[in-house]
Amino acid sequence: MKKNTEKILGFNICTLSQKKIITSIKKDIDKGVSNIIYNVNPLIITNFYKDTNIVKEFNEQKYNIPDGIGIVIASKLKRL
Repeated sequence: MKKNTEKILGFNICTLSQKKIITSIKKDIDKGVSNIIYNVNPLIITNFYKDTNIVKEFNEQKYNIPDGIGIVIASKLKRL
């Protein structure tokens, strides 16, 4: 698992704050590094968590940003 991520049903979800994500993206742009940024929501996770190829594609990217309160709630429930 990558640093600053948390696994939810196999998907690496970015745990950085919005400010840190923006700062990191700006640094990548300044260095000429391109990224794919995925917004991961509950629908994506529940539809594709069994498809290892899709999960692998998502997990190869640097930024899988949580999209939706369902992902945030799942993250908080994992910590209980």
